[in-house]
Formats: sequence, C-alpha cells, structure tokens
Amino acid sequence: LNARSWMESSGLLSIPEVRDAYLAKVANATKSVASADHRKSAQGGDAEVQAAINTAKERSVRLAARIEGCTDIYIDKSYSMHAAIEVAPMFAQRLFPLCDDAAMFLFNDSAQEVKVVNTGNPLADTQTALRGTRAGGGTLFAKPFALSLHMGRRPQRIAMLTDGGDNRRGTDFVAAVQRYSSDTGIYPQFTMIHFDGDTDCITDKLQNAGYEIDKFHWEGDYYLLDQVTATMGGPPAMSLADKVAATVLPHRVI
Repeated sequence: LNARSWMESSGLLSIPEVRDAYLAKVANATKSVASADHRKSAQGGDAEVQAAINTAKERSVRLAARIEGCTDIYIDKSYSMHAAIEVAPMFAQRLFPLCDDAAMFLFNDSAQEVKVVNTGNPLADTQTALRGTRAGGGTLFAKPFALSLHMGRRPQRIAMLTDGGDNRRGTDFVAAVQRYSSDTGIYPQFTMIHFDGDTDCITDKLQNAGYEIDKFHWEGDYYLLDQVTATMGGPPAMSLADKVAATVLPHRVI
C-alpha cells in the first residue's frame, strides 16, 4: 500500500505481470490498511488498485477483533485542540465498524454527543457531524462521562483524544469514574490518545486506582490507527460481580 503512488507514477503497472502481482498483494494486505486513506504514499487514481484496497479494508474489518460492549469516545475540543477534531473522523472510520455499541462526545467546559448519521461511510459521516466545530474553552473530563451516564449508557471502554498537558485538571473525572465503578461494578478500560503535553496526572491516578490504561501519543503517524484498534479489540474487562460469578471454587472433599 505504501508504494501505490510510486507504482502508478512509475508506469510499472502497465506491465501485466507486475500489475497482476501487485493487485493480488494489495488485496491481501493486512498492515497499514486502516491508514491507507490518509497517507500520500498510498494515494492514486487507478480504479483497479482502489478496488483492491477496498477489498483489503473490508477483509481487515472482518478479521479484526470486535470491540465488544459499550464504548465511549471523548474528543477534546478545548483551546488548541484543533488536531483532535481533525483526526477524530479517522479513528471513527476504523473503530465504528468494529464496535458493538459506540458513542462519540465532544467536550471542553461542557459536553455534547456527536450525532453521526450512518450512511455506510464512517469517515465522511463523522466529518459531516463535526463540520463547523471549533476549538475553544477549558477542559473538563467529567462532562462527557456525566452526559454518557445521563443518557443511560454504561461505558466499559473509554477512548479519549486529548492534550496530555491538560490531564492535571482531571481529578473530578477520576472521582466520578470511581463512584461509577463502586455503583455498577464496572471498571472501564481506557485508551488515551495524547496530542501534546507530558503531564499525565489523570492517567497516573486512574492507574493507581486499578484501571487498565493504554496510552498513545499522536505525532501524525497513521499507523497508530491499527495499534489502537488492536488494543481495544476483544471482550471488555469483567466487572467485579462477573469475576466472582466466574470463579471456580476448589472441590472440597468432606
């Protein structure tokens, strides 16, 4: 996939044997598929090559582990977070087809659900839903979480696209998550995608409280889309009640 632009411009695809071999290889690609739409090296105008890429994308979704359970995606739109708003549709394109139950929220000093109308194209659908969104305001992590709970959701996974430097202001969020876990027995798994900053107070507090966290730093590397998908795939963490119910007690001989 990374060689598409060069292969098309070099004229090599005009050689039948090379073309057949390249189309077969692209159609069976397993790596870099999620990011193919966003890298210049994978762009081109050949319809057959594009069809092979689409086949690879469909295949990668089928083979990827489903993201089971209730998943929340929080997009930080506070001041300077233009990058998170811009990149959010790329993550939606990869995650939405794999999620059993996903919802996306924008937040700064307040929060709102991103109402994505599904037309079968998650990238364009999310871009449309976010059209006109501007970065500004502060960062209150507890706001999207509170809105999700108010909507009746019981998130088992939470992915956050945010500024690492703002994490020092998230103590209210950590307390809210702990209350949620105490009330429901659900300990959400967190995927933190940082765009800037190196102060991870909220991440440390969540880890110290026993929550599972995977942390990534976005620097324009589209391969991160595949890594995040792989990390979030599979069944959610079991609640405390489920763990107790699933525990096999040793046989006692009387």
